[in-house]
Amino acid sequence: MIKLPRSFRSDNAADPLHTGTRREAPRRPLGLALAATLALSGAGLATANAAQAAPLPQQAESVAEAAAAVTTSTALNIGVSPTRVGELLVASAVVTLNGPALLSGELVSFELDGVVVGQSPLIYFGSGKYGTLIPLVLTPAAGSHELVARFAGTADALASASDPTAFSVAQISTQTQITSAPASATIEAPIDVSARVSADRQGPDPDGLDGSAVLLANGSPLMTLDLAADGSVVFDDVVVPWGTTNLSVAYMGDSRGNYANSSSPFSTFTGDVLETATTLALSAPQIRADGAVALTATVQSADGTTVPRGAVEFLVDEGIVHTGQLGTDAETAPGTALAVFTLNPAELMLGAHELTARFVPGDGFADSASVPAALRILGVETALTPHAIELRGTPTRPAQVDVTAQIVDAGSGEDGTGNGGSENRSDAPIDLPAGTVQAYVGVQPLGDPVSLEEGTGTVVLAGLPVGAHEVELRFTPGSPQLLRSAATVVVTVTADTTPDDAVKPDDAVKPDDKPQPKPHAKPSDTAVRPAALATTGGQGATPVLLGGLALLGGAAALILSARRRS
Repeated sequence: MIKLPRSFRSDNAADPLHTGTRREAPRRPLGLALAATLALSGAGLATANAAQAAPLPQQAESVAEAAAAVTTSTALNIGVSPTRVGELLVASAVVTLNGPALLSGELVSFELDGVVVGQSPLIYFGSGKYGTLIPLVLTPAAGSHELVARFAGTADALASASDPTAFSVAQISTQTQITSAPASATIEAPIDVSARVSADRQGPDPDGLDGSAVLLANGSPLMTLDLAADGSVVFDDVVVPWGTTNLSVAYMGDSRGNYANSSSPFSTFTGDVLETATTLALSAPQIRADGAVALTATVQSADGTTVPRGAVEFLVDEGIVHTGQLGTDAETAPGTALAVFTLNPAELMLGAHELTARFVPGDGFADSASVPAALRILGVETALTPHAIELRGTPTRPAQVDVTAQIVDAGSGEDGTGNGGSENRSDAPIDLPAGTVQAYVGVQPLGDPVSLEEGTGTVVLAGLPVGAHEVELRFTPGSPQLLRSAATVVVTVTADTTPDDAVKPDDAVKPDDKPQPKPHAKPSDTAVRPAALATTGGQGATPVLLGGLALLGGAAALILSARRRS
């Protein structure tokens, strides 16, 4: 066994170095070097007696014979406590032994918020206490902290830690100001906003103030940027939402938390409405009632770049007939939007109408209306066709004729606009022509009007005297969009041959009726029946005979009268 030098032994049983037994002294070159340094400098030495300064051999032997490690206690001493960012924290620690052990050169760790921030070796202070040779010096960040000194222990001394010591470090206050911002802007117009952040004092970071700032519109973030080295920031090409009444800039602090957040005062902001212009174009200035006309409304913004948003009302004679949303396509010019509507003229009266497009704006746009456009709606031509032109009949068997009413297909350009063809027909065409046909002889109506079903009917021309007549058949449509039409027929009326030929009006002669020869009389029908009395000269002599007798009677009466007078 190696014996300790007498300078490391003590006969004083009260000294922590006294063990009563021999043991090998721990080899701690760092501790010995530090102790020697302190001895030469005269610093860190406590008053000690000779036995404590130079332990006796028998005391070293008693330490070696100790079987159990001694307990320790660690105390934290804060010499300087910071209150604001940038101020120093100075702290030390003392480890106290509850038994004999040698701790010189052992390390004590300092933990800030659970993280080791520094270490210092122990030197002997005397009376069983060891203190840190080098104090902890650091600049803590802003916030609330806890500092702990921890002794890790050795083979003959147990570990221990100090109670946490709490302290708070305040952030450096800042001020944020908007240095440049517009007071108003039109919808979707980009703007630039400049701001600057300043601090009350310089923080621990040699680079100065850093961090980020955010531009707010009515408290809602629009853009976030990092500060420049001088604390300035420029938010460029920012589109402010419609309805914004104020702008502000907020500093969000730095990454280390040394600088406090701050917000600028509000900067008043107003959204200016963007003027618009509306035009209306028609596919044709006039069209038949069975056609269709396309209406195109174009809305142009005043700046020529912002696409208008909203709806368009299409008006006919100041009444709204359709409302459509604006839209764009690949051929739409910048700053414009379109709304298209196909008008069905069958829903309107014939004649001239005034059409207008009215822009109902979305947020940020001004309303506008087009110049009225004229549209003339033409009636749909009809044709009345009799199935025969020359008719024959008698007073008792009047002539009659079948007629058909049809819509005349305008074809290409027949209406004078070039838009009357089938390709421009409305999606809701006029029904098959219905109406009535009235016959006229001159200006006088002949009979009652005849209703047509699905465009066809039969007209009976009763009441005409014997002779040849021109009769006009006039068709009156049931739809106001259809035009009237007429046709003329020639009717020849001959006298009835015998009373037996008279028939009811329903048996009138039709155009294709032909006089039929009467059947030959049978012999039995022509045989002369015997008379009751024989006649002379036939049946025609009887009246003459009776006349003669009357004359004779009259002469006799005259003679008798003359005789009486004489």
